[in-house]
Amino acid sequence: MLKVHHLSESRSQRILWLLEELGLEYEVIRYERDPKTGFAPPELKAVHSLGKSSRASTPS
Repeated sequence: MLKVHHLSESRSQRILWLLEELGLEYEVIRYERDPKTGFAPPELKAVHSLGKSSRASTPS
């Protein structure tokens, strides 16, 4: 199953919409922005070095 790393208030919402339209199964891993800075949390930076989303991964 596809895993989508989704950051609140980001363009990754478009990827979720696309997956819904295609009828594909996926799991969403949600991250919240820092309320003061608006930056991605360290947990997302562990997945993508720049803290960007969306990031998709598949089982290996």
